[in-house]
Amino acid sequence: MKKQMGLAALLMLMVCLFAQAAAAVPVPVKGVTNARGSVELLVTFYDRADGGKELHAATQTLPVIDGVYFGMVEVPDTVFRKRDKVYISVANPQAPAIALSERGQFTIRRDDKAVSIVGCSLCFTCGASFTVFQGSFTAVGSTAVERGAACSGAVTTRSDPSPFLCCQ
Repeated sequence: MKKQMGLAALLMLMVCLFAQAAAAVPVPVKGVTNARGSVELLVTFYDRADGGKELHAATQTLPVIDGVYFGMVEVPDTVFRKRDKVYISVANPQAPAIALSERGQFTIRRDDKAVSIVGCSLCFTCGASFTVFQGSFTAVGSTAVERGAACSGAVTTRSDPSPFLCCQ
């Protein structure tokens, strides 16, 4: 009986440890490319906008629609244990030292409060004053009225099949 209880406790501990190890945070990755259909990218997460420490890296194949790649990359939750934001670099896996664009910022929201539309904007990617990603939409006809990359610039009409809702 004691042996069975010991085995059951060990099994329960292993399940808990596996569940903790398997936890991940979905992070949006988006950009412009000449590829068609899909593109393979090396997505690297850093602790700073420039330089800094590499926190996680993954090679991911993302779909391309109208010259825009977009997908959610699963990042281990351990990356966010002591920080609210990370910086994302995207590169060709065959040339990992050459970033395809400036690093983008991703901020994780740690509370369970509902987000109202006040303090939010539609953007190509989140950043600047609107750093918290709250989701993306499928644009009708692949055209969106939004701010640019890192939520910068004036609101304008552009070709974007999946605009982001970014909040403060």
